[in-house]
Amino acid sequence: MSLAAAHAHLGTVGRSVGIFSFAVLAALVVISGARNEYGDSDTKGVVIHISLVYVLGAVFTLAPLCMAGALRADHRWARNALIGLAAARAILCPVFLLAATSIDGLLERVLRLIACEMVWTLCAVF
Repeated sequence: MSLAAAHAHLGTVGRSVGIFSFAVLAALVVISGARNEYGDSDTKGVVIHISLVYVLGAVFTLAPLCMAGALRADHRWARNALIGLAAARAILCPVFLLAATSIDGLLERVLRLIACEMVWTLCAVF
């Protein structure tokens, strides 16, 4: 997504922040997978899972908002979709962190679906 957004760069500061945010998101997902950090109560070595969750939540809200601000008028549907998806994430992230273990898996999957929809929306634009 970062490469596609950089290729279609419109020169705005918001777009630059959005491009950087998607690159950071890719790195965070790789770090999470490489360190096998999935919130499994592992206490060996440095445990960074909760820090990754906080940063992912913040950047997954920031990135689509920055990209939405840079979209042209002919992509108004994408702008509205990105703003709505960012708002949904901003609302659901704290709910996920406070949710009982019995439903946090469902909320995590909903948050992942929202993240996928952000990427799909931008793919349709590019």
